[in-house]
Amino acid sequence: GAGAPPADEIIDIGQIAGDTDWLLTDDAVGDATELAIMAADPMIPNFVFSYFVGVDENGHMYGGASPQYAAAIRNVDRNLGEILQAVDAWEALTGEQWTILVVTDHGHQPQQGFGHGFQSPDETSTFVIAENPNVFAAGAINLKYQIVDVTPTVMTLFGGIPSSDSDGVSLTTLGSSDVFPDPLGPSRPMRAPGASCSLTCSRMALSS
Repeated sequence: GAGAPPADEIIDIGQIAGDTDWLLTDDAVGDATELAIMAADPMIPNFVFSYFVGVDENGHMYGGASPQYAAAIRNVDRNLGEILQAVDAWEALTGEQWTILVVTDHGHQPQQGFGHGFQSPDETSTFVIAENPNVFAAGAINLKYQIVDVTPTVMTLFGGIPSSDSDGVSLTTLGSSDVFPDPLGPSRPMRAPGASCSLTCSRMALSS
């Protein structure tokens, strides 16, 4: 596997035969992730990284404003929910508290055929979601988070020290930039699902 030291186990799930929209393949990735969580060794730190390709593939095939793109996002959302249920079950069984990081590296242009090779807001909008009630404030929004912060965050959570030449910083150092939306404030228009960012996401589950 990649890296030094390499991963203990790498599971490569190829496209399932006949799965032209990649949703069944993403389901297989989700199932493998759940099995990996439940098979984790509670005596050692555990790191699980999963990649869902369906949103990106449908963005290339149909565009970011297509119903196929929206369906792929909903499919990843369902898989994420099942993964979180597996984490909840593991935490209840072992008493551990895990950290979940969800990240995307790009969005897609809304029209078919353009993908994400340019610099429009639809392509360059990304997000980072971090969840651990012992580390991150529940319900907070932090506009300082960047995808380059993911690796330093993982290093910090496992007790390491991020490299001095890292492009990002640990998310654990950015709590002073948390803001909390007013639940009684005025509603704001939302973009259609998938119009600005892709859920071609990495899932990271980290034992504390």
